[in-house]
Amino acid sequence: MNPPSANIVTLSFAMIMLSAIVPFVLARADRSAGAVVSTLTAAAVSLALGRFCSAQFISYFAAFFILCVGFYPMLLIVEVRRKKARFRILFQEMQTLLEDQKRNFTVCDEQKMHRVYKMEKIEKRYAFARALVNSLEEKLILQEFASAFSDQKSVIGLSFSTRVFDSSSSSASRGWEPRFVSGWTTQESWKMILDSIRPSENAETNSIFVPSPQIALPARKEPCSFYSVPVRWNGDTHGLMSFLLAAMPSRSLVDEIATYCQLLTVGLRKIKLYKMVIERSRRDGLTQLYLRRIFLERLQEEISIAERYGTSFSVILLDIDHFKKVN
Repeated sequence: MNPPSANIVTLSFAMIMLSAIVPFVLARADRSAGAVVSTLTAAAVSLALGRFCSAQFISYFAAFFILCVGFYPMLLIVEVRRKKARFRILFQEMQTLLEDQKRNFTVCDEQKMHRVYKMEKIEKRYAFARALVNSLEEKLILQEFASAFSDQKSVIGLSFSTRVFDSSSSSASRGWEPRFVSGWTTQESWKMILDSIRPSENAETNSIFVPSPQIALPARKEPCSFYSVPVRWNGDTHGLMSFLLAAMPSRSLVDEIATYCQLLTVGLRKIKLYKMVIERSRRDGLTQLYLRRIFLERLQEEISIAERYGTSFSVILLDIDHFKKVN
């Protein structure tokens, strides 16, 4: 059999080399098995054609070219897949690390908020303790007392009340009169609440914590719980600290209210004793009349007022016969 002409051989090898594009395309289409089969087939055809045409050098070159063109994309795809798998692992590790950092940040933020909350409570306690020691004004101490419970969401309002007695009898009580209120409830509302509940019986028998029935307020859909803590010393009730709570309080809130009310009792008693000492230093112990020093102080005040505003004032002198029988 005569060998084919050179042009036919060249054209045949050219076609075989162009067929190397097929495994390249199959490899790009992620069809590795088809790419391997087509590459090996094209290389085998090239070698067979070289033996048939006595052009072995060209057939070896063509087979080498076909193998390189066919297997190189598959090697690249394998490398890309390996890199992609490594990237997925690194990405998952980064996600896990990011989640851990987020959790740590959340924990740190919660710890920070908890510490800030504790610091605020310590500052409020310090302010209340400082008012108890330094202040001689009842309103200032009660304001610091209310500030200590301002961060309690369950505390709707509080009030400090004192007894109201009949003018005809100093022992007959007509109820409680609120002297200080804090929160969303007004003084008039507190007056209505105290008149409707009348917690005097409970307040006299329990000096720690007195629960009462729930109360319906016009401004709230849900009823509130009412609690009153008597302010007592020397066996007598000198005031009533009342609380309106949104829900039943926890044990820690109950203990905190009881502790603060005991400290409030110390502060209010100190003010009571101070006023008593001041009043006794201004009056005569026997007749309970003001001393000469108080008369001179008031006289100086009236003179200053008269000089400032251009007004006048009078001084009345009384001569009481047989005053020595009294003094």
